[in-house]
Amino acid sequence: MNIVQEVHREHSKAMCDRVVRYAGDNPRHFEPFVAVFLKGPYRVTQRAGWPLSYCARHHPNLIKPHLKRIIKNLETPGLHDSVK
Repeated sequence: MNIVQEVHREHSKAMCDRVVRYAGDNPRHFEPFVAVFLKGPYRVTQRAGWPLSYCARHHPNLIKPHLKRIIKNLETPGLHDSVK
């Protein structure tokens, strides 16, 4: 699955569910998703936040290795509330 294409295609509960199912508890599927969330562009980052939070809730072990980078990202000037 191409995460960037998925979040560009639509911003919906269906997209969120598809991405969360795809990531499952697989770190190899989750890693590119974190990269997209942190890299942007703005609209992709904004849309990626929703399924990323669901993945983290359902599989906290997936988010732990990325927490420092995600927290550091909060220092980015002008960061949209949906990303925070």
